[in-house]
Amino acid sequence: MQREVVVGFSRIDLLLAGGRHPVAGGRILCEVKSVGAQRDGIALFPDAPTERGARHLALLSSLARRGRRCAIVFCAQRGDVSAVAPDEEIDPIFAAALRRAVRAGVTVAAVRCAASPAGMQVEGEIAVLS
Repeated sequence: MQREVVVGFSRIDLLLAGGRHPVAGGRILCEVKSVGAQRDGIALFPDAPTERGARHLALLSSLARRGRRCAIVFCAQRGDVSAVAPDEEIDPIFAAALRRAVRAGVTVAAVRCAASPAGMQVEGEIAVLS
């Protein structure tokens, strides 16, 4: 429905139409994170500390606790992974924020994609390990 949605002092990547739902007319605020790093077949996010990422998760968590539908989708841009996980070593604050978001009711999902000069092709959903 909309890109770069202003919510308070932040911009969330997408506002999606989520079908029939009593809260916010089915609309879903969705943040998308691109994942390039991997270790032992697991895609890891982030590849550098991200205050902005943790701040967005805190915002989505707060909104979800008040009944707003919120989601974060990790887009693993490599075909050699079976799951996505937060990189605790790189950014323990983001990892903790992701666990709080799950508990708050934020939908957390991941897809594996193949990148080519023609664009990105979604290969399918993969697990999120939090």
